[in-house]
Amino acid sequence: MTTLDALARENGTFAMVAMDQRESLRTMLAQHHPSPISDDRLVAFKLAVARELAPFASGFLIDRDYGFAEVVAQGLLPATSGLILAVDVLDQPPGGMVEDTDVEEQVEPGPAVALKLLVTPRQATANADLQALHRTGATGLETRDLRRDWPVRAEPAQAASIPNYWPEQAIRTQ
Repeated sequence: MTTLDALARENGTFAMVAMDQRESLRTMLAQHHPSPISDDRLVAFKLAVARELAPFASGFLIDRDYGFAEVVAQGLLPATSGLILAVDVLDQPPGGMVEDTDVEEQVEPGPAVALKLLVTPRQATANADLQALHRTGATGLETRDLRRDWPVRAEPAQAASIPNYWPEQAIRTQ
């Protein structure tokens, strides 16, 4: 059975670092640094976060476009920090909110121990399966990557806007 052990501390708790922000991170950095914020600057920021915080984290989430390859190539994560790859493709205007998402055409997880995708509230209400989960009080879609038999986690955007959302429902072990 596949579990979330690769993302947990020895005592079973989770301490995650999320660095899968893309345009939203560019917008935040632009508020404090001269614009434009280049792709290289985004990657450099994420690598600095990985160097400083990954040793204290049980999991580290990053996107493919801005830092995944570099984190892997530079060996920035200790064995105690599971690598999570964001496989969502975001439709997000500069300075705006994520309007829509999709999943990468070809998911090549490499050394990642888990995958993450973002489900917007609009997608959650448009999709019948997610509607059923929503009615039962569940807030995430869990399935299995058929090639590796790993849990795949869909995390709702703006979870606080979903009625009956409770944080402890966000992680489920299969």
